[in-house]
Parts: sequence; structure tokens; C-alpha cells
Amino acid sequence: MSTPASSSSPLLQFVLARAHQRYLPLLGRRFPSGNDVPLPVSDVTVNSGAVLILRDVLEMDSVRTGMMFGRRMAAHLSVTHITAGGYDGQTPLFAVNADYALGVTDALRQVDASIDWTGQWLTVPGDAFAPRRQQAAWAELAQREGLLSLHHPLLIIGWCEGTLVARSIITTGDQEEELAARTVLLTPEVQ
Repeated sequence: MSTPASSSSPLLQFVLARAHQRYLPLLGRRFPSGNDVPLPVSDVTVNSGAVLILRDVLEMDSVRTGMMFGRRMAAHLSVTHITAGGYDGQTPLFAVNADYALGVTDALRQVDASIDWTGQWLTVPGDAFAPRRQQAAWAELAQREGLLSLHHPLLIIGWCEGTLVARSIITTGDQEEELAARTVLLTPEVQ
């Protein structure tokens, strides 16, 4: 019986999705090819379907958080889907249920294998966008939870003088970096 050439490695090799890396004890490459570490996120776009959901979430009377899913193209992040962090709406800020994250990841990757968990979102209810000090506190909490990095931003979304605005935050280790000027929320068409 001949052995296929690909079996020379004792480990099954595949690229792990972020949820698989975080919640499962699997061995695999973190990035598509061995030495290709992605660039830090430099700009973010959110598609109109995700914006519609975020607008609905902003109608709720409390701060809400969840996961963003989408695609990376070099340093550009395109957010295609947003979800909650789990089924329990009463969980602490930035809590992510492992089973829920794995299920959403697997479901979305069945439709499009290039989609992955790309960051977190947070909505600020009311007519005034959150002060910088509060935004920094949220970013620090997300970082402590291991959810904020150079490659996985926190998108803070709210209303400012009647306009839907977003601020992207990434971390560079000990210091956060703002990407606000490069965050684009696509305005959904009103029918």
C-alpha cells in the first residue's frame, strides 16, 4: 500500500479560524501561509446589512457588545456580519460564549470560507457619543479579555448629532491607537 506524499507530516495541517484557535485545543497554522503574518488593521468598512442591525441595537436602552465577522485583505477589514456574544443577553460586557462563537464561525465558514471572527463591536445608546475616557475603559476591558489586538479592532458605534458614527480601536501592546478617520459605515438604502 503506497502512502500519499502529503502524509509525510505527522500533523494534519490547516488554517484555524480565530474561534478555533481561542476555544479548541487544536494544532494548526494561525495564518494562511507559514511566514505571512497579517498587517495591523488600518481601515474598516461595515456593510449595509450589518449597519442595519447595529442601528436596531442602538434602539435598546443599554450598552451592547458582540462579535464582528468579515474578511481581511492586507490591512483592510470588511465587516460582513455582526452577532451577539451568545444567547444570554445578560452576560457581562465583552463576554463571548465559546459554543456560540464556534457555531457562528462554522456556520459562516460553510457559506464563505474566507469569513472569520474579526473583532468586537459595542453600541452606545442615546444621542451623545461616549466620552473618550469611557471609550478607553471599554478598550482596556476588551484587551484584558484578549479580544482587542492589532488584528482585531473594537468598533464603538453610536449617534453624534443625528449621524451614525463609529470609532475603531486597535492596540499596539500597551497603547491603543485610533483608526476613526478610516472607519466607514455604509449607509443602508431606505426603501
